[in-house]
Amino acid sequence: MRQSRFYVFSVMAVLTVVLLLSAGPADPASPASPQWEYGTYEIIEKTTGRVQRTFRWHTQNDFVVATEDKFRLFVKLGIRCTKETAHELMLWNHVGKQGWEFVTYRSVSTLEANRTMTIFRRLRK
Repeated sequence: MRQSRFYVFSVMAVLTVVLLLSAGPADPASPASPQWEYGTYEIIEKTTGRVQRTFRWHTQNDFVVATEDKFRLFVKLGIRCTKETAHELMLWNHVGKQGWEFVTYRSVSTLEANRTMTIFRRLRK
């Protein structure tokens, strides 16, 4: 009787170890791992000479550029606004409806230009 208990315990222990080893980390290329795509909203303000502003929305598939004011960019993106009501929050709401979520914000200033960049991500379809 004692030998059969030992035998059952040994088999259970071996099966447990085999199951734990086979359940290792998921393959990064497997569909279970989220695949992200990124979008970037940039404002570039050249400060040498006459101030020039460029507004950009850039994704893997889209690159939309407008100069001088964000209103022009918003119109190209299909955001309904006027020059007076154009505000970044309108863009955030617009891209949020498309599934984008905020990741990070950074700003860099040099003698020639000021650059702000807001990065968004969403699950790749």
